[in-house]
Amino acid sequence: DAVALLPRLVWHYNEPFADSSAVPTFAVTRLAREHVTVALTGDGSDESFLGYDRYVATEIASRLSCLPAGIPKALKRASALLPAGAPRSRLHRLRRFAEALDLPPRRQYWRWLACFDDQSQHDMYTPEFSDRVAGISCLSLLERAYDSSDAPTFIEATAHTDIQMYLPDDLLVKMDIASMAHSLEVRSPFLDHVVVEFAATLPANLKVRRLVQKYILKRAMTGILPEAVLRRKKMGFGVPIDFWLRGDLRQFAFDILLDPRTVQRGYFKASTIRRYLDEHFGGRAHHHARLWSLLMFELWHRLFIDGHCPPEAPSHI
Repeated sequence: DAVALLPRLVWHYNEPFADSSAVPTFAVTRLAREHVTVALTGDGSDESFLGYDRYVATEIASRLSCLPAGIPKALKRASALLPAGAPRSRLHRLRRFAEALDLPPRRQYWRWLACFDDQSQHDMYTPEFSDRVAGISCLSLLERAYDSSDAPTFIEATAHTDIQMYLPDDLLVKMDIASMAHSLEVRSPFLDHVVVEFAATLPANLKVRRLVQKYILKRAMTGILPEAVLRRKKMGFGVPIDFWLRGDLRQFAFDILLDPRTVQRGYFKASTIRRYLDEHFGGRAHHHARLWSLLMFELWHRLFIDGHCPPEAPSHI
């Protein structure tokens, strides 16, 4: 019951935390605590051993950048003709990949990660809010992380930015809050500093080889783990937020995001939020990540900024 769970998530995370995988993480830690008091996670292995598909995407994009400039631009134009595809489908990911091909490498990565790029922020912010946050750029955070990395290749520098930002600011926060909410102790053996430091000394071609991710880790586990585990495709720990926002969460999202109380804050244009809702509900676009982020922000605002801060997790907001 996502509607019932949302206020609890907002209460426990205590910040506008918009990673929707907090929902299954919260549920699985609650279930685990019924059986054990300590659990292990695999957090850190993707960053240290190049396990994310987006790292492979950076490598492919890097090779395409060696082609004449007109080819990446032509591929981007051609991608606009593709149907949007279902979220997480190959078609959807191919389109997102191609849309950023004409950008510099760092901006490509930012575009793949960001819910709101420069244009969508411009479309969504009210003029007053735009003035208040003028000069503040999400991209600058990523740029600083890249600048601080001494990794020898772009793919390794990209993983290093995730170790600096995505891992401590998202994944570890997500797991720590969810597990502590249920008094479950969680350990991350891949984040033992000796393991991380050793992985950092390995060349990228031992981590990704012929598009096989975590190559050396899989080789090391051959004969120890079942082949079905070693050969299983990468699977994110997500829930169908896009589907929920067209079903159980549809009216809830509409009521919260277009509530006069929300609109009168003066942060976001009601017309843009309505467009996101209408396009998503109508299946013309996939705005689930944006809508989820806006929902979590507004619910957090009501609970902690508006002053409604009860001593325990509320049953409703």
